[in-house]
Amino acid sequence: RCYHRIYDCHGLEKIVDNLCSERCLDLERERILHYVEHIIRYHDIGKCNPLFQQEQMNNPLGFKESLHIGSQHSALGFLAFLYDLMGDRRVFGAEGKAREFMTVALLGVSILRHHSRLEDINFEDIKKRLKKAYQDFKAIGTFYGISVVDERLAYVTEDGGLLDKMHMVLTQKTKVSFAPEACTYLYLLFKTVNSLLIASDYYATMEYKSGERFNVEASVVDREFLRKMLNRFFKDDSIEKNFNPDIERRKEELRSRGSIRDASTLT
Repeated sequence: RCYHRIYDCHGLEKIVDNLCSERCLDLERERILHYVEHIIRYHDIGKCNPLFQQEQMNNPLGFKESLHIGSQHSALGFLAFLYDLMGDRRVFGAEGKAREFMTVALLGVSILRHHSRLEDINFEDIKKRLKKAYQDFKAIGTFYGISVVDERLAYVTEDGGLLDKMHMVLTQKTKVSFAPEACTYLYLLFKTVNSLLIASDYYATMEYKSGERFNVEASVVDREFLRKMLNRFFKDDSIEKNFNPDIERRKEELRSRGSIRDASTLT
């Protein structure tokens, strides 16, 4: 399992432990790690979308309906994660861990973002995307013979429901809100989980395609990689959309600087 190898190899246990033990967060490390693994397992579950199977995997399943989300999979995966998490809600509540429940829900946003840029979480946009996926979730469940608890699913996206409460927690509008200091540590935890998810996905995909076990100790972004990336940015116009859309729009402005000190500017 790439996730466990990366986690152990790069000493992430100490980092996660330090973040969870901050008094302003007060999280139970083992439970957080349980759900982090859950997030990584769930991140591609949206690929069960029959249209994804048909259009992306050349695997027609005989699904005849149209879907609001088309062949997309990330929103469906995030909705599935939150739907499943709602089943554990009472456990958190019984232990007085409402803030920890919200932490897990917020970390799950990385499922939605694992094929896009990491930026401020826009709950208005997320709510729109998950509302579009709502009916599709039920239709796909019916297609696979999986029963869906309507009330639990509806609570995720309805007004005053889970997504709205997640937003309120971050904006200090509820009694379980995070203090500004806690939001800083939550951000660092989110970045860690997001990076772990993307790295695990990358290595697992490469191992599946090549049939070879990858060395997760090696640095993917080394000096040679940076040299090639920067050379491509400054000199190569033969391939359109080399970088993310924001970089494409600012390409000439960035090139005019003559140098880029922070490699993350281009990612």
